[in-house]
Amino acid sequence: MIGALYNFLRPLASPVGFIWLLCIVGAFVLLKRKQRLGALFLAIAAFLMSLLGGRTAVYLLGSLERPYIRQSLADLPRADAIVLLGGGLEPTKNDPLGFNLNEAGDRFLTAVQLTHLRKADALLLGGIRKQIDGREVTEGALLTKLLESWGMTNVALIPLPFSVNTHDEAVHTAKLAKEKSWSRILLVTSAAHMRRAEAVFRTQGLDVIPVACDFVRPGMPNDELPKPYPIRGGFKLMENYWHEKAGWWVYRWRGWISKEAAQKAP
Repeated sequence: MIGALYNFLRPLASPVGFIWLLCIVGAFVLLKRKQRLGALFLAIAAFLMSLLGGRTAVYLLGSLERPYIRQSLADLPRADAIVLLGGGLEPTKNDPLGFNLNEAGDRFLTAVQLTHLRKADALLLGGIRKQIDGREVTEGALLTKLLESWGMTNVALIPLPFSVNTHDEAVHTAKLAKEKSWSRILLVTSAAHMRRAEAVFRTQGLDVIPVACDFVRPGMPNDELPKPYPIRGGFKLMENYWHEKAGWWVYRWRGWISKEAAQKAP
């Protein structure tokens, strides 16, 4: 009981939780002093913080992830290539590996596991580039170097050319697929990003098997008490959700997602 209460109240010690609490307390104080306008302002601020940074963000992001839940990688069919989309790491100057894995680093681990399961004979590694001490480095090149140092020889490691976005990665992959007569790929990316990524790759004429990871909502425990205040990372989750929704419509507008691919999307 004490542990449950502690877990329920602990987020109020975070900066955003503490500000929310101050808004609630301030609203009650102003209301008691008959300063209704100020109390209403603070109450609306607290409500918006709860709406945009609370459980709503988790559920919305989960709506993008849910269609891509997969219990096992072992059940996947073999494909011609595994495509690892960029975004799972940040090239850095001081880290001994030359990069930091971020919250989407599951993408890299999932792709490596697929190679160990021998689900394809080639691994394509995408991602951005960055200037480090006057030289250009890309995510794909950094990961390729690491995997080669591990002695990974069971697949061909192919870093994709520099890509600004998922559309570029799809174009580079389609070009390789045409050159090598590939017909099927395993596409690895974060679950919330998969709907847009899958549609972009299908628009390029690729037969895609989605392999999603980095889940936020599905699989999370649901036995915790509902929290009326914003949760840690809630605003970031809401940002990710709207980034994907806006990205979908921008890609549709630019013709990077065809009508047929959009209709097939979950």
